[in-house]
Amino acid sequence: MFNTDHIHVIGGGSWGTTLSILLGRYGIENSLFIRDTEILQQLNDRRENIKYAPGFIIPKCVSYQAFHELLETPDNNGLYIIATPTAAIYEILKHIPKHAKNFLIASKGIHLDREQFTADILREHFPNANIAVLSGPNIAVEILQGSPTAAVIASENTVFTEKLVNILHQRIFRIYSSDDFIGVQVAGALKNVYAIAAGASDGIGYGENTKSALITRALNEITTIGLKMGGKIDTFLGIAGIGDLIVTSHSKDSRNYRVGYALGKGASIANILTNLGQTAEGVSTSNLMFKLATKYQVHLPIADSVYAVVNGKLSALRAVEMLMERSPKKESITLR
Repeated sequence: MFNTDHIHVIGGGSWGTTLSILLGRYGIENSLFIRDTEILQQLNDRRENIKYAPGFIIPKCVSYQAFHELLETPDNNGLYIIATPTAAIYEILKHIPKHAKNFLIASKGIHLDREQFTADILREHFPNANIAVLSGPNIAVEILQGSPTAAVIASENTVFTEKLVNILHQRIFRIYSSDDFIGVQVAGALKNVYAIAAGASDGIGYGENTKSALITRALNEITTIGLKMGGKIDTFLGIAGIGDLIVTSHSKDSRNYRVGYALGKGASIANILTNLGQTAEGVSTSNLMFKLATKYQVHLPIADSVYAVVNGKLSALRAVEMLMERSPKKESITLR
């Protein structure tokens, strides 16, 4: 299947660094490949990613290298863990050996221009590869701090899934397996949009009643379109669905929540993204969801509102007012 002695984590951001450190703490040797030369220098100087994981030392069994070194040491039977923003996938593909066979995608998003998940793009370039996805309520800094959590790994190859589960499943990181390859990707990408809505609710100054109602209806919207896209109901009601939605909608360490919070305070999206300094996948995904709602002929009022706010068509406050002003209707929960 693949050689567990050769694990390559691609991406020196908070999530890639966290997964590399986590494997290192398990005693699993791995290589962390980084594009940012400043971060690479920090690791060389003090074995610490000051920008994305300050205060956490990289274990000695972790090596760190520049992106271009991926091609200098091609490893067809190793495992490549993709932990970069979805928008960067085509740049990443330039550095991955053309005969690579095993991938675990740890990023959550949809490529806006291609309207494809990272897995779809990888499949085009590596048609015979094993491809799996990792998703769940996984705030990076909490994992580094040792807080227990859970995640889901899904692929179309049961043997590949189970091998990955056995590698990552540890005392503080409980891993579930799934065969819902599509649903896990959908849930991981779409919840980012609703995290922006939740952050905006807090930024405006609304309370827990508001956010509880928002998250409940957000889950219904994710499920509605997720089932249309081929996902399974169990996924949206599980760790990769409601589990990830809850944490991303509450945590101040969530980039998408922080974007929404700032929007609720009246900041412009341009200034927010400049100050954030990281990728908030929900911003681009909100634009794509607007298209998906038309494609699958579903009504997604919360997602539509996020799209309008992100694109400067409405203030966050007015978007909430318009959601509340809609005509009363019978509550319906999508189950099929």
